[in-house]
Amino acid sequence: MSYDILKQALEKKKQAAVISLDITSAFDRAWHPAIIDSLHRKGCPLVYLKLINSFLTNRTAHLDTC
Repeated sequence: MSYDILKQALEKKKQAAVISLDITSAFDRAWHPAIIDSLHRKGCPLVYLKLINSFLTNRTAHLDTC
């Protein structure tokens, strides 16, 4: 969620949620395909799988749609 979207929600007195993760080196030694597969089997929504895969692949997180 971009800052502008969060700001608009707050200005309209709507609920908003922000998640902040500091996982810089948490997955350095883990096998990334196994993480994605495990989350998929447990029913993790595709949008989150893409976000996590993006982070694990490029070490940055990109979410195209909310």
